[in-house]
Amino acid sequence: MSQTEVQLIKDAVIVNADVSNSAAIDVSKISGAMPLAGGTFTNDVTFEGAVSGRQILFDRSDNAFKVSDNFNLNLGSGNDLQLFHNGSNSFITNTSSGGFLHIRSGSGINLQDDTGDENFLKCIDNGAVELYHDNTKKLETHANGIHLSGSIYVPDSEIIGFGDTSNPDLRIFHNGNHSFIQDSGTGNLFVKTSSFQLENAAGNETLFSAVEDGAVELYHNGTKKLETSSTGATLSGNLSIDANVIHNGDTDTMLSFSANDQVDINCSGGMVARFTTDGISTGNNKRIDILDASGHRSGMINNSDSGANALRIAADPDNSGAGSSLQFHVDGTEQARIANGISFNGDTADANFLNDYEEGTFTPNNTIGMPLSSNFPAQYVKIGNLCWIMMDITFNSSPADTSQCGLIQNLPFTAKNLTNGEQYVDFPFISESGSANLDHDLANTVTFIESQGTAIKLFNFGLNAIQQRAFLAGRRMRFNFCYRTE
Repeated sequence: MSQTEVQLIKDAVIVNADVSNSAAIDVSKISGAMPLAGGTFTNDVTFEGAVSGRQILFDRSDNAFKVSDNFNLNLGSGNDLQLFHNGSNSFITNTSSGGFLHIRSGSGINLQDDTGDENFLKCIDNGAVELYHDNTKKLETHANGIHLSGSIYVPDSEIIGFGDTSNPDLRIFHNGNHSFIQDSGTGNLFVKTSSFQLENAAGNETLFSAVEDGAVELYHNGTKKLETSSTGATLSGNLSIDANVIHNGDTDTMLSFSANDQVDINCSGGMVARFTTDGISTGNNKRIDILDASGHRSGMINNSDSGANALRIAADPDNSGAGSSLQFHVDGTEQARIANGISFNGDTADANFLNDYEEGTFTPNNTIGMPLSSNFPAQYVKIGNLCWIMMDITFNSSPADTSQCGLIQNLPFTAKNLTNGEQYVDFPFISESGSANLDHDLANTVTFIESQGTAIKLFNFGLNAIQQRAFLAGRRMRFNFCYRTE
C-alpha cells in the first residue's frame, strides 16, 4: 500500500476517499453512516439541482425545509401538483386535466395574511363561507342565500343577470350613459312592497310614492300634483291633454265643481265655454256644433251675425245634405218642423209648409190722374202666401180721363198668377160723395186684383152701363180683404 493510500485510511476510516465510478463498495461497510433500513442526518442536507443556485436544503438550525426560487416541488406521476416560488410570487398549480384541487379541513379553512392578523376568507364546516375586505366581513353565505355588507360595483355595460344564465330574463346594468332594469322574459315584472317611494339621486326630493291600502302620489319638483283616493283622484294644478277624455263604464258621468267656482274651457288662448252655477255659456262669437255620424255639422247654435242679442239655430249649416230640417218633439212625437217653412204634426208635404209671416204698413196711390189719400195708415199682415189688407182711402178729385177703370195702386205684394185669372176683392164699404153713409147705389161695384199685379181695379154697373173712374170722385172707400201672393 502506498504512502498515499496509508494516509487516506486512518483508524479503519476512509478519509477523503476518491472512489471511481466503476468502484464497488459493499453497502454493509457503510451501513453505520447511512444504514440501508434508514438513518438520521444530524446536520444540514442539501440537494443541488442541475441549474446552479437551485437547490433543496434542510436547514437543521432553522428546523426548516427550504426550496430555492424556481425550484418546483412536484407531486403525482405526471407532476400534476406543483408548488414553487418564482422570486416574486408563490404558486400552487394543479395541472391535472379535468381534475380538481381539493383542500380539506375537518373544521374549516381560514385564509389569512402572512402574520395571521387579518382574514381574507373563511370556510366553516357545516356553516358559512365568509369574504373579507381589510379584515371586515363583506359577504356571508346562509342556508337561504347570502348576506352582503356594503355595496356592489359593476363596470359600465356589465350585466347583473337573473334567470337563464345564457340569456338572463332580468338584467340590471349601466351602459355608460343610462341605467337600465330590463325585463325581457315572459310574464310580468313585479315589485312587491307595502310602501314604495321613488326619489331623486340626492334623496331629498320625492318623485313617486305608493302606499299599501292607501294613495298613489305623483310629484313635480317635490310638490304633489296627483293623488288617488278611495273615490277617485285629486289633481293639484292644470291638466293638459293632446288627445281625448273618454269615459268607459255603465254609470252616469259627472263633471263636478264647487258651488262658487267658475270653470272655463279655452282653445287657442280664447274662452270657448264656461261652466258656472247658472249653467253653461259659450265664448265670444263661439257656437255649439252638433255633428252627425260622418262628422258633418248637422246642427249649430250660435249668436246671429246680425247682432249680439240674436240667437241662431241652424240645421245643416255646412249644406252637406238635402232635405234638412229643424224638428221639435214632445214625448217622442214630432210637433213642429222647420224646413222650407213651418209644418206641424210630422207633415212633410211642401205645400203644407208655412214659410212666411210679415206685417206692416204701405201707402196706396193712383198715378194716372186721380189722386187718392189714406184716411188712416194702410196696413197688411202676410201669413204664408196670404196677405190681409186693411185700408181707408178717399179719391180726391175727378179723373182727367173717364174712360179708364178706377185704380188703387202700390199693394205691398204681387198677386199670385192663378189659372182662373183675377182675384175678386170682398165688397168694400163705399160712401156717397161728401157723406159717411153707405151708398147703396154702388152695390153693383166690382173690385178685383189682376193676376200678377199690385193694383185693385174698380168698375160699377149702375144705370145699365159700366161706369169708369167718374163715379169714384169724392168717394171714401174702406177695404178689409185677403188675397194670395206669389
